[in-house]
Amino acid sequence: MAQPDTAAQGDKMDSNATQVLGESKHAMEQWDKLVEGVRAVLRKAKGLPEDGVVTLPGDTLPVKYVRYALNNKGMLATGKQHGRRKPHWNKRKLALKSLSIELFRREFVAYESAMREAYAKEGKEFDGMHEGDIKLLAVRINLILPGEFNARRTAARVAARNRQRTARRVNFGLLPGSADRRAHAA
Repeated sequence: MAQPDTAAQGDKMDSNATQVLGESKHAMEQWDKLVEGVRAVLRKAKGLPEDGVVTLPGDTLPVKYVRYALNNKGMLATGKQHGRRKPHWNKRKLALKSLSIELFRREFVAYESAMREAYAKEGKEFDGMHEGDIKLLAVRINLILPGEFNARRTAARVAARNRQRTARRVNFGLLPGSADRRAHAA
């Protein structure tokens, strides 16, 4: 008993979608054929009989927009992405990346020279850095990075603050500044 009821509901929603489109009778018939074709393919894929009920993803939603948009090739279309595909990194991310590379190089050289010395003391030949050594370096850098990054940002902030303080004093006339600035201010 539930099957005919849901089938009627699905057909009603499809006809509502064609009404929303507001197109000619021919376009509505084409739309209904397309939707029925999609339902038939889904029925066949699920192994349901010809009279089996198949609900499409938009059938349970209220019809306030065109649910099944078609692209220029007549295929079901998806929404277009807005904005840049690969977003630019912000300044903080770039600073973190450059600092982490710099730290890694520095730590790598120090660790490698220490390993060479240790191998030389044992009388063995150094065979290069192994994957485990590099993982160990990565862990060490993850511990060092936040402190160094915050220290550099604090130093930059203090330097900017000092520059602003000096510029304000020069503008107010408390410190001697360039002659050009006084000439333009007058």
